[in-house]
Amino acid sequence: MLKPGIITSALLAFCSIASAQNAYTGHVQRLILMPPGTDQCPPACPATAPTGPNGLQTVCITNQGGCEVLEVKIDHDYRGTSQGQLKEFRQRIGEWGPRFPVTGQQILLVENGGHVTWSPVTEVNGKLFVEARRMPNIDGVQTSSEDGRKLITLEDVLSRVGVTH
Repeated sequence: MLKPGIITSALLAFCSIASAQNAYTGHVQRLILMPPGTDQCPPACPATAPTGPNGLQTVCITNQGGCEVLEVKIDHDYRGTSQGQLKEFRQRIGEWGPRFPVTGQQILLVENGGHVTWSPVTEVNGKLFVEARRMPNIDGVQTSSEDGRKLITLEDVLSRVGVTH
């Protein structure tokens, strides 16, 4: 008879695989930066702080900036069929500024729960590589190589996060 803990662990492992990331390679077509408070980028904090049921007024402190939209022409969709299509990725600008790249180089984008991680793609002897330091882990899964290499094969990164191509 299986113990409930083992069954729960197996179900959680299966669910994490089932909800694996979307991964794409493509080329940046456009990057749009928007200030907070515009139609497509609401302010991070409300204009007036709400008053709680106990009469205390709340305070909102944030390090979020505006928003950014990255438009990418998809070369390869590792979980679907959006090759050749334009796809938009949206996120808030954080404390350290915009996170999306302005480059003509092919990039890898991994999307998980609204969070997007990216790395430039480099071709060496017909194999595709990404920068290990750009993606040391994705959703808690270590993607960087254990031998300290700066470049890791795209195939290795995708297999580690459960994406097959």
